[in-house]
Amino acid sequence: MSLISKQNMGESDSDWFYCLKHRSAEQGCSESHTDRLGPFPSQEEAAHALQLVRRRNNEWVESAEDRARHKEDAARG
Repeated sequence: MSLISKQNMGESDSDWFYCLKHRSAEQGCSESHTDRLGPFPSQEEAAHALQLVRRRNNEWVESAEDRARHKEDAARG
């Protein structure tokens, strides 16, 4: 048994996760923390977890590129 309980992690058996092993939305936390994304409030949101990750990654890259451009512009004066 893990030393970290679900209650300590703020998780419940009603939470939804995206299981990276099974590539599907699953309720409860039957898999290791390293094999899942979430928690999500609904099955539908968990099912779209990879799309959410992709969107957030793209936003982060765009933000980093914007910061780099602003830094270059500021250095040019």
